[in-house]
Amino acid sequence: KATVSVLYWCHEKKMKAYALGIVLLVLVSMIWVSASHLIKEIFDREYDKPVFLTYFNTCGFSLWLMGGCCWEEWRAELPECLGGRPIPGEGFHGWRVYLRAACLFSPIWFTANYAFNLSLTVSSVASNSILSNTSSLWTMVLSSIVLNEEIGVVKIVAVLLTLSGVALVASAEHPGTQNEISGHVGDGLALFAACCHAGYTVMLRLKLPNTVKMPIFFGYVGAVTMAAGAPLLYCLHVFGYETLEIPSLHTFCLLSVNAIIGTNISDVLWAQAVLLTSPVVATLGLSLTIPFGMLSDVLVSSRSFSLPYLSGAVLVLLGFVLINTSGYLSELSQNLMASPRSETGTGYTDDIEASEEELQVLTT
Repeated sequence: KATVSVLYWCHEKKMKAYALGIVLLVLVSMIWVSASHLIKEIFDREYDKPVFLTYFNTCGFSLWLMGGCCWEEWRAELPECLGGRPIPGEGFHGWRVYLRAACLFSPIWFTANYAFNLSLTVSSVASNSILSNTSSLWTMVLSSIVLNEEIGVVKIVAVLLTLSGVALVASAEHPGTQNEISGHVGDGLALFAACCHAGYTVMLRLKLPNTVKMPIFFGYVGAVTMAAGAPLLYCLHVFGYETLEIPSLHTFCLLSVNAIIGTNISDVLWAQAVLLTSPVVATLGLSLTIPFGMLSDVLVSSRSFSLPYLSGAVLVLLGFVLINTSGYLSELSQNLMASPRSETGTGYTDDIEASEEELQVLTT
């Protein structure tokens, strides 16, 4: 009875953790969609500075370096001038590894987020959410080229569905209106941001060891951006591309909320959701931004969607699901082919009988 109680308690605890992970995924999707609306509100009414907003958000990552003051393991990854204490051994890489990777990663990260933010000035949140979800497609393509990952039939079907959906969404965004050209520019920027997102995703897998501490790495990304982005802002100001202007207190509060909650905390919550569920489930959770984005446009902007637009959104969603479950489906099919089905007493029959016996034990 004690063993049964322990098994039941572990099963219940696992299910609660999984449910918490699903709740976090829903929360993160809502935060990202809300952050997109907040950015659009800042641009439309108060502070149309997409370069500065991207710079401000990314600099917020440097706050993670303060974790070295609280955790000894994090302190080992900081330079000695910041109180770092190197610890020799496996799992510790030293600040040079992080800094070198951050210098390679930061320009692509900054470009992706700048294109994403800039697209919000001329595109809707719904279209931005739909087209941003195509990053899985471009990640798959780049992974096949750079990492030599295999592309199966399921992934090819997902590519065709995604591209068809993108074409439908782009063509139905602003048909026959004065905003048609700017709308297509916004869609193009969102697609470009998705491609850049795929670029830095593949770069992370290619350049970083699996044992790096991601908060510390993003802290270095924030520090590199803070140092390199300041001269960039000044040059853009001198050439008149984007003038430097001190934001009002209200705008500064909105920028801070977006940087802390919409960028930093949301990424931590998503990472925690990965641990509580699985990478596949967490990645699929990103697709929730599509219906949430469309619903938010209906509630905030009283927008209606045409049938081609809805069809395109569904195709992109299906392509997203297929791309992110293709590995699981392939593994499942291989297991089905490899598992014995004979009458030897092994295979599915015994597994099913064992599962039924365990279920009867747990329920008695």
